[in-house]
Amino acid sequence: MLATSVAVVMTVACSDYGIDEKEASVKLVVEGHIDSGGYPVVILTASASPAEGNIAISDKLIRWGKVTISDGDTTIIMTGGPNKKYFPPYTYSTFRMKGKPGHTYSITASYDYLNVSASVTMPEPPHIDSIVVNDISEADTLRSATIHFTAADEVPAYYHLSTRVIGIDSLYLPAMMGCYKATVPGEKVKMAVYRGKSGIVSGAKYVPQLPKNYDVSVRLERVSKQVYDFWSAFDNASMFGGSQFVTVDSSLPSNIEGGYGVWSAQGVDFSYIKCEDAD
Repeated sequence: MLATSVAVVMTVACSDYGIDEKEASVKLVVEGHIDSGGYPVVILTASASPAEGNIAISDKLIRWGKVTISDGDTTIIMTGGPNKKYFPPYTYSTFRMKGKPGHTYSITASYDYLNVSASVTMPEPPHIDSIVVNDISEADTLRSATIHFTAADEVPAYYHLSTRVIGIDSLYLPAMMGCYKATVPGEKVKMAVYRGKSGIVSGAKYVPQLPKNYDVSVRLERVSKQVYDFWSAFDNASMFGGSQFVTVDSSLPSNIEGGYGVWSAQGVDFSYIKCEDAD
C-alpha cells in the first residue's frame, strides 16, 4: 500500500491456452495507494504467463501508460517518471490531489489494449497509542517491538502495518505478519512489528526483527476489506518465499477491475522507534 510499500509488481496469472494467449494471459498489474494527508503513487506493470519462464521485471514495467485519479469532483492525469525510491524505479504520481478521509478515490489505467479501474473510500486514520521495544537476549544486534492501538468503534475494521528502517530502506515495506482484523468495537490491539522483506533489493538475508542502533518508522494503515484481503494473502505467500516479491500460480485477491494488484486509499498514522538498548 503502494507511501507505499513496494510490493507485488508482477503477478503470474493462469491462462487458458485454448484461446488467444495474449488476450488470456496479459493484464495490467497495479500497485498503488493514497494516504490520508498524502499524495497518490502508482506502479504499473504487465502480468506474466507461466509459459514465459524466467523474465526480467524491467521487461514488464509500463512506462507509457495513462493513469488517472478522481475524487468524484476532480479528475487528474498522473505523471509518469523515473523514481529510484521504488522498484521497479518508475511511478505515476501527482501533487495536485491530497488524500482526505471519507473521500472515495478512483483510478483508471490504460496501455495498448489493456484497461483497468479501481475505487476505494478512505477510512478515518487510526491512532498509535504506544510502541514497546525489547532486547533479544539471543541476538544483541536485534530488537523486538510491539505496537499498541485502539480499534475503531465501527467493526469489522481492517489494519495493515508497513515499516521503514531509516538508512536501509528507501521506502515503506509491507511488514511481515502485518495484517489485523478488529471485530470488537474499541478493542485494544497489540501487534508485533516486523520488517518488510527487502532482500531482493539489498541482496541481504531477510531478518524479521529490527536492527539495533537504527531508527524505524512504523506506518499503521486502516484499509478496506478488499485491500486487507490482498495484503493478508500476500503475507501468507511471502512467508514461504525468500524475497518480498511473490510469484503464484493464480492471482492474489484484487480490487482491480480488469487486472491484478491493489489500489488502496488508506487512513494512516506514523510512529518512530529508536532501536537502542531497552530500559
